Amino acid sequence: MIAVAVLTELRPGRAERAVAAPVAVAQPAALPSQDAVVDARELGSLGLAVARTPGSVTVTLVGPDGTGVDGRGVTVDGTPARSCGSGCYRAPAVPGGLSIAVGGSTVQFELPVRAPDARALLQRVNRAYRSARTAVFDERLASTPTNAETTRFTVIAPDGSRTRRRAAARPRS
Repeated sequence: MIAVAVLTELRPGRAERAVAAPVAVAQPAALPSQDAVVDARELGSLGLAVARTPGSVTVTLVGPDGTGVDGRGVTVDGTPARSCGSGCYRAPAVPGGLSIAVGGSTVQFELPVRAPDARALLQRVNRAYRSARTAVFDERLASTPTNAETTRFTVIAPDGSRTRRRAAARPRS
């Protein structure tokens, strides 16, 4: 379909050059390094993730189609970030809070340079979960910041369950 659209717009004699030109394909966003401290937020229709390692911040922008978003002006604490892959932007970072600007929007993050060891906390959570008679999970799915649905799953030992859905309030026109 794309080839037909391109070819119909070309003057005769230009088809060979157009067919040989590479076509850009959307790529999945790059993943952060394993030792990074991460956080994420919505930024309009984009997903914005921040991965902090000592001295560096990686910002990942993900579009509604789940692929990395390139070509955006991204700054970290006022310093322009450079491209580092599909939807990936990297800049140096100083200790303290992070101010991430994408286009005209700014988002604040409070991320430590290194995450504290969470093994003891994970063991406590695991023990509490295994001894619980009931578990409740809230799941929020959103196609936009104002169009969302929240589902609450309640699992009751040994084999019961209950589900309740709630749509997000939609703005009035």
